[in-house]
Amino acid sequence: MVYNKENLVRFLKLNHLNVNSKLLLIYLGESSSSFPLKHQDQIMPEILVEVNNEGLKSIKEKLAFECISANDKDFDFRLRYFKYRLGILSSQKEKQLAEELLSNLAFSTLMKCVDLDVLYQLLFLSNRNLPTSFNEMLSDYIGGLSIYFARKYQIREFALSILIALNIRKYFENTFFEDAVEFLEYIQTNLGYFGYDDPFSRCTNDVNQKILNSFYSIMALENLYDRL
Repeated sequence: MVYNKENLVRFLKLNHLNVNSKLLLIYLGESSSSFPLKHQDQIMPEILVEVNNEGLKSIKEKLAFECISANDKDFDFRLRYFKYRLGILSSQKEKQLAEELLSNLAFSTLMKCVDLDVLYQLLFLSNRNLPTSFNEMLSDYIGGLSIYFARKYQIREFALSILIALNIRKYFENTFFEDAVEFLEYIQTNLGYFGYDDPFSRCTNDVNQKILNSFYSIMALENLYDRL
């Protein structure tokens, strides 16, 4: 079984006035990359930095300039992750950042804080050549954390945890990733987007949240399909 791309594309095209919907269509190879300038300030950088498309070069350059101008201390780790994904961190700065994170991220510390900021730190680190002891600790942590996110129905966080796990794949059994595929495929709605509304909440996900959940679900699924 694979996810229903046709339904997802239909949902995104129905919401074509949303610039992030168009961005996800580009990621899926289903749209041109011309953006109405009046909507560019609404682009989610979380999606933009992960989409490789020559037509987005000027928009990424604008984001890169904004990231360079910002002070790291005024933002959470996502700012530095965006810099990393945009290629504006020197190799020396990447190395220094990795060493800084490694010195601060002990298992006891991770257990005290489970949030997006930590997940982006771990995603950055897991792309590097890390000590075996840290990878073993990270695999134990992510293995349990992914189950927690699935039970809490925190889709973006779940997808990020799977992407981290894939970067240290040899520390996991294949069944872990097979279960992740099954979960992600299951949460695609009949309308195409990923993530059902919480039946116990009066609030429903807005279009941007549906797009963001769908983007991370697709990114995780495509990486899972490629590596399984």
